[in-house]
Amino acid sequence: YESQARPAFFNGEFIVSTLSGANDGNYSYGELSLSEAVELANRSSDHNAIRFAPGLRSYSPSLSTIAIRETLKIEWDVTISGPGKNLIHLSGGNQRRVLEIGTLANVTIEGVTILDGTDGIDLNHPDRVDGGGLFNAGNTTIQNVVFRNNTSGGTIGGVGGGGAIVNAGTMVVRDTFFQSNITGGSGGSIHNRSGEMVVGPDVEITTSRARGDGGGGISNRARMLIVDSTIRSNSAGNGGGIYNVGNLEVRRSVIQSNSGGKNGGGIFSQHSISIFDSTIWANNATGWDLDRTGTGRGGGIYVIPTGAGIVEIDRTTIRGNTAGALPLNAEFGSRRGEGGGMYINPAG
Repeated sequence: YESQARPAFFNGEFIVSTLSGANDGNYSYGELSLSEAVELANRSSDHNAIRFAPGLRSYSPSLSTIAIRETLKIEWDVTISGPGKNLIHLSGGNQRRVLEIGTLANVTIEGVTILDGTDGIDLNHPDRVDGGGLFNAGNTTIQNVVFRNNTSGGTIGGVGGGGAIVNAGTMVVRDTFFQSNITGGSGGSIHNRSGEMVVGPDVEITTSRARGDGGGGISNRARMLIVDSTIRSNSAGNGGGIYNVGNLEVRRSVIQSNSGGKNGGGIFSQHSISIFDSTIWANNATGWDLDRTGTGRGGGIYVIPTGAGIVEIDRTTIRGNTAGALPLNAEFGSRRGEGGGMYINPAG
């Protein structure tokens, strides 16, 4: 009997068989890391697949976390299939971004949790400092994934952000849960910087925060469709749930219990927005920001229909939203609010 190491490849797939984040060139079964699998996939322009050995999966993060030592940079087509979004955890260790997808890549990522990622300055790509969990410049589909506790510093030219995701390509996100992602720019969980993006169906974004321009849950500067999804309990200076300065369409979705420090507790929009068959409720424009004006506008929606921007709202419920409804301290008096449900600023 001769003992032999099993190969790391099976039916055309790379099989990750260790939780180690090392890249030591040992590709045998039991030694192939995720970093090595991505490196091997990048060597071929064919569509490759990466999956995980059964022994790696666990509901306990301590038993199923891969510590990412260097950002996983995907250059060619690949599908990364985990066993389930709570069974494999990819962690940036609050030191680096987890994934970066290049312009030539067609990528599907499914069945994993991406957590504790953070962006960093890449001197070769200073435009890619955003997106703590994932930066996409290619054509990417995300499904059955959790993004949790990712952070982004935000701001290059004032348009940075995306605690969990920045999209600068084409992207579809469905059946995915975002929780407690934070940015110093725009888009606590998602920042659609350019290109096109579809969020939904079955996406939930919660308890995320933007400290910059706005969009505690989502910031959109390009083209975005949100469908059959929920955005709740997020916060930002403007647009506690959504901040839009691009072209946004919302269908059959719930925008709930978000908080905007000044304008747009649920949604802030400064360009084209269409909302159909949706519910916007229990959001609050608190009227508290750094200039201490105490004026909150548009508890549910704040709109500035600038330029050729179109505002269209149909078959949508707007209820239980408030503007400037919470008490301020004695020095500044009570908060003043305008437009509990919706505020339209025609002057911009």
